[in-house]
Amino acid sequence: KRLDLESALGNTLISAGQVDKGIATFQDLLTKISDARQQSDLWTRVGEAYLRKGDRQQAINAIEKARQGQPSNANLTVDLAMLYETQNKPDVAREYYEEAVKSDPNNALALNNLAYLISQSNGDLDLALTYATRAKQRLPGHPEINDTLGWISLKKNLTDNAIDTFKGLVIQSPRNPTYHYHYAMALMQKGDRESAKKECQVALSDSPRKEEEQDIRTLMNKLGA
Repeated sequence: KRLDLESALGNTLISAGQVDKGIATFQDLLTKISDARQQSDLWTRVGEAYLRKGDRQQAINAIEKARQGQPSNANLTVDLAMLYETQNKPDVAREYYEEAVKSDPNNALALNNLAYLISQSNGDLDLALTYATRAKQRLPGHPEINDTLGWISLKKNLTDNAIDTFKGLVIQSPRNPTYHYHYAMALMQKGDRESAKKECQVALSDSPRKEEEQDIRTLMNKLGA
């Protein structure tokens, strides 16, 4: 009858690698708890457990249920949006990022990711810039936010601004393939094809994600590499 101990047992099982038993423990707890916020917390832990298993769809299902108990929780909404991004559903992710920003206008992660999605989909670049600038005000030194600002500059044909931003990022994070790829894009837009090729080669050497690797190779083909 000690629900706190049962909850602790679920956490311990998952930490010990017995993820299925941990999930079953939390699901049993859910039948004994009626408080919406407590249920939401348990569903969140179930979602995290499914992520450990690599089952993103079940993680999405669990976080969706967690959010029912706390619909205005911006962090939960952002988690859900990021999961949908991993499922290649940017339109759904964008809707959740927009909801997160409504709930918490100062949520830097939601602002940044929303800005990046808008810029990636050829949306309103001025709106994207507004969101990214607000994110930077909250987290001024965050590299991903600077990357978003650089990407927006590139899309707005502010090539020199983009080059300066991405150059700083590859110095700050020399093993990040995304930053090297974006730097290569900016250099190509500037007309510096040789430097762009070199940045593509560095990006490929740093184990990019499969989808990103395809984009880098496509850019290299355009450069004649």
